[in-house]
Amino acid sequence: MVSPSGESAKGEGFRRHNNTKKYSSLYPTKERRFGLPDMDTSATKMKETLSIIPQFDGPRDGRPELTSAFFRNQPERQSERQPLPHIAATAQHNAAPSVATDLLPFCVTGMQLNSEEVIGLSDIAGSLKEVVLLALGASVDSDTRSTIEKAVGSDAAERVILFWGEEWVAE
Repeated sequence: MVSPSGESAKGEGFRRHNNTKKYSSLYPTKERRFGLPDMDTSATKMKETLSIIPQFDGPRDGRPELTSAFFRNQPERQSERQPLPHIAATAQHNAAPSVATDLLPFCVTGMQLNSEEVIGLSDIAGSLKEVVLLALGASVDSDTRSTIEKAVGSDAAERVILFWGEEWVAE
């Protein structure tokens, strides 16, 4: 039996050919003829698949513990199970050194920056590009200069600004 919309009662993907007045012949839908997936069901399947896949931003993300179905159904024994270390503590030990913090002590005129000055500068600028932009801006803007001075001190701020002013030459 065929519904008024042309779909068969069993939903087999057939519809009536609407160009004839007799409506007697049944033609398969485009999806059935060309092997195209039904868009509604494929979108639903895609959403279901994506909801299963865990999203990770980088190497510091905690990985879920995968267990087989056999072990999920077994009662847990407290003596065999060790508590998992805190993810933040693990991330601190595995943190990759930053290129910016490695190079910042040397990006000054005169003496190198000490660790407190490097930390202060990296707090206001997360990358070398940001340090360059801040230093170049500080050479012409007193507000930007005061921001750097608050972070690293006036002497270190002057050395950073001079270094990047000399290194960055517009041709």
